[in-house]
Amino acid sequence: MRSRREVNLRKAVRRGRALIAGGNLPAPNRKTAAELLAWLQDRYHLLPLQSKRALAVARDNVLFNPPLREKLPPGEKPRPAAFAIPGFGGKWPVYVFIDLASGCFSVEDNAELRDRLTAVQGLDADDLRNPWMVYNYMRCKKLYGEDGDGHTARP
Repeated sequence: MRSRREVNLRKAVRRGRALIAGGNLPAPNRKTAAELLAWLQDRYHLLPLQSKRALAVARDNVLFNPPLREKLPPGEKPRPAAFAIPGFGGKWPVYVFIDLASGCFSVEDNAELRDRLTAVQGLDADDLRNPWMVYNYMRCKKLYGEDGDGHTARP
C-alpha cells in the first residue's frame, strides 16, 4: 500500500510531464542568488546567522543533493548564507538558507515563503526538463505570481 505522500508526489510528476508534453512552459528565467537575496531584503527584516551550524545547513543542502550540486558553476565551492526572519507568521523565527554560488535555497518553518521564493526564482533550462520542478514552479507561480507578491510580470 502506498503512502498518501507517495501518491501525491506521483500525481505532481504526472502533471509536470503533462505540462512539458503540452509545451506550456515559460522560457528559462532563473534568478541569481543575489536577486533572491535582494527580494528578501526588500520585504523582510533579515538577521544574518554566522554560526558554523547554520552555514553548514546551507552548504550541505547543496553538496549532499546531486541536482542542486549540479547548479554550482564549474570549479566553484558553495558560498553559504543563513538568515532568520523573527516573528514571521508566529512566535518562532523562519530560517532561510541560500547558497550564493548556485542560487539554491531552503526555508524552514514556512511553506508560504518557500513557495514565494520558488515563484520568484524561476527555472533554468535543466529545471525545465524535470517534471517535478516544472509542476512545483507552475503551482507556486499560480499562487503568488512571478514576483512572489501575487503579480505576474507583463512584457
